Amino acid sequence: MTMIDRAWIGLRWLYALFFIATGVMIVVTLTTGAIPRPPQATPAAAAFDHAIAATGFIDPALAASYLLGGLALLRERTTPFGLVLLAPAVTVILLVHVFLSGLWPVGAATAGIAALLAWRHRGGFTGLWSYRRA
Repeated sequence: MTMIDRAWIGLRWLYALFFIATGVMIVVTLTTGAIPRPPQATPAAAAFDHAIAATGFIDPALAASYLLGGLALLRERTTPFGLVLLAPAVTVILLVHVFLSGLWPVGAATAGIAALLAWRHRGGFTGLWSYRRA
């Protein structure tokens, strides 16, 4: 295993652990209230966050997506599946940070790492757009 391979594994694991930790934080927030919701950078981002929280179903869905996607990223074989699970959330993260919070580097980094990992594991996505009968 080369140093480049180890770097890719490290990046994938850090990205996975970020989403697993975020998913756990959401679960703890929803079940115990021990962790407060993070403050938002702008009033527009705060209004969006409040609207999302008020629905009552987005946060549990996000937690499930983050936990399942993050866990899938821990194994190389299931990395494409994890990236597919995380893609909608990563897209929203990018758009919120670009258009609402003004923290575009955070959104760009989150989406950029997902894109790099998707490119690295691009062979695992061919089943999504090529169909062969079993």
